Formats: sequence, structure tokens, C-alpha cells
Amino acid sequence: QVDSIMAEDIGKFPDLNLAESLQRVPGVTITRDAGEGRNISVRGLGADFTRVRLNGLEALTTTGGTDSSGGANRGRGFDFNAFASELFSQVVVRKTPSAEIEEGSLGATVDLRTARPFDYDGFTLSAAAQMGFNDLSQTANPRVSGLISNTWADGKFGALLSVAYSDREIIEEGSSTVRWDPASANGGFANTSTLPANTFHPRIPRYGVMRHDQQRLGVTGSLQFKPSSNTLFTLDGLYSKFDATRTEDYIEAVSF
Repeated sequence: QVDSIMAEDIGKFPDLNLAESLQRVPGVTITRDAGEGRNISVRGLGADFTRVRLNGLEALTTTGGTDSSGGANRGRGFDFNAFASELFSQVVVRKTPSAEIEEGSLGATVDLRTARPFDYDGFTLSAAAQMGFNDLSQTANPRVSGLISNTWADGKFGALLSVAYSDREIIEEGSSTVRWDPASANGGFANTSTLPANTFHPRIPRYGVMRHDQQRLGVTGSLQFKPSSNTLFTLDGLYSKFDATRTEDYIEAVSF
């Protein structure tokens, strides 16, 4: 059982990153950090059970957490928020094993394929830009992407370059308890002998403001040489950088 998303389908939706493009596949759900998709779950199995390949080679990418308890990803889960969706021409989710695919996942094998010059007929130039405005942070959030490709020597040689960049600033506001303590903890607020055993109070009640400043840059390049109908050489390159700065401010009170 295989589901596939092509570049044309990806371009129809305002997905912030690759994880959000994948959530459009039936049976795939995502977890979010700072309002963006990060990891995927296939048919209820978490990110650690999904195997990811970039242009046929098994790969792993990890990012830092975007909240005070998130931390860096130290598991097998693939952080898809490191990549812009515009960098890929095809995304394939293989939910069931087959003989031609190496084993290694209980959830799914996800194949990510970047664009290559022989995917297009001769010279191709494409560009896109969009701008969003966050009225809470009072900032503009630009997003641009472009692709240029060409073939020469009667289609025997081709080169391609694509670039995607986005800048996003958001603010989250809310309250939290910082977990819960039993009624008797830290001096308590009543005699526990008169209270049910499952009585708890907020550990550190607080109001919080979290500011996220995120820049994502991705570049892909590809060279292809086809000397004959039975021979094809391909050299792919992929660079991606996801830079995130988080600022947390809290107003909190010492609890009981």
C-alpha cells in the first residue's frame, strides 16, 4: 500500500514544512512544535517506527525542542520541520512492506525525492513568494522559493538548482501549572487526613509568553548525465538549516 504526493499537489496548499505536506496522506498524523508540524505518526505508530530515505539513502535529521520541556530530539524520529516542502518533487509513503524495499520500520518507509533536471523538458524557471502578518507579534513573515533547470546536448546532460527560504516570528500566550503536586506536598493546604488521597494542587501556577523566531533555508542541486538509453549518472546535493530562537517569559507565584 503506497501513497504518493507530487510537487503539483504540494504547491496547492500553504504547508509550512514537509511534515504538514505529509499529513495530507491518509493514515498519517503529525505532532506540532511552535505551531508547525515536526514528526509524523503512521496508523498510530510513533515517529521512532518510521524509516525515512532521501533520494534512496536512509537519513536522519534532528532539531531542538521549541518549549521548555521539549529538548533536542535524541531518538530515531525524523524531524521533518528542518525541510521546506518546496524542495521536493515527490513524497512516497510505503505503509506495507515489499520485497524491493529493505526492512527497518514497523510504521512506514517514507521516500523523499528532490527535483532533478531530467524531470523537466528543457529550460525551466519557477519562483514563488508569499507574505504573512502575525498581528500578535506585529511582524511580517516572508517565504520565497525558486527553481532553475536546463538540459543540453540533446538531453544528455542536465543541471538543476532550487532554493527555499522562510522567516517566521510568532508569540504564544497561556497559563500552566508546571505539573501537579499532592495536597500534602510543600506544606500542603489542608490536613490530608480529611481529604481524598487523589487531591492535588498546581505545582507552580504561572502565566507565560513564548516568542519563537525561526529561519529555514534549504538548497538542492542536481547534475545528470545520460550517455545512452541504458546508462544514467546522477549527483544530488541537499543543504538545509533550521535556525530557531526561543524566548520564554513567565509571571509565576510560589504555590502552597
